[in-house]
Amino acid sequence: MNINQSIALSLAHSWNRIRAIMLLGVRQMHNDPIYLVQTFFYAAFNFTLWGIAGRWLHTTYTDNALLQLAMMTTLFASESMVRASLDVMGTLLIDISDRNIANLFASPLAAAEYVLGTFLVALMNQPMVFLLAVLIGNWFCQINILHAPLAVVPFWLTIFISGLGVGLCGASLLISTGRRFFNVIFMLARTAVLIGGTLYPVEGLPLLLRGVARLFPVSYATDAIRLLMMHQIFSWQLLAISVLMSLLYLGGGFYLFLRMFARSKQHGLMRLND
Repeated sequence: MNINQSIALSLAHSWNRIRAIMLLGVRQMHNDPIYLVQTFFYAAFNFTLWGIAGRWLHTTYTDNALLQLAMMTTLFASESMVRASLDVMGTLLIDISDRNIANLFASPLAAAEYVLGTFLVALMNQPMVFLLAVLIGNWFCQINILHAPLAVVPFWLTIFISGLGVGLCGASLLISTGRRFFNVIFMLARTAVLIGGTLYPVEGLPLLLRGVARLFPVSYATDAIRLLMMHQIFSWQLLAISVLMSLLYLGGGFYLFLRMFARSKQHGLMRLND
């Protein structure tokens, strides 16, 4: 067997392991309808609640329909971040709940392959979040998110990437401490939605919360989306900041996950049963 054949065989085996992680997430949704409902409940609830609120603001206080569309667009982008973080953590949580974690750590599966598999699970679920935003926006709120300009896509992508980073941090805590701190990461992601400029500009927050909000990449991306949709100005500066911060989140989360992965292999996995 020559070098090229060895590389091709190694890549094929690696892809099969990555695909197994993806199928794990798909299987959970197929076998557990309640899990599927829980997966998208908060997104549907927020789209309905804040979409109706945006409609009320539009009809009562302003005749600027772009404000309503901008609110739904930033909300969709932020929900994409939350969904991505929960998908990355949820895949590991499924393994813990199914008591498959010993097989996971004992298998030839590399940490990078596991991470890539969870990323692909998160990416597969994004169309569902988008579909919810489109359907709820049209049916209940008379908002068509499809009217948003394509120029918002780079900002959505940075928000999605930051969600992957948050998810990796959460997965690291799951490996290190067990399921006790799962809700902490969930609340962190939700806090980013509430104070990260999703529903109103960060400048409207109290000074202390404004400083906290600027620690989240989503705050810069939502500012840019709002600026683009309300004033037709594409901010390269805000894009650069959000890209840099999202990559820092992703790199930091990946590094922490590798450390916790290696540490748990060395010191045992009993904490995961807590």
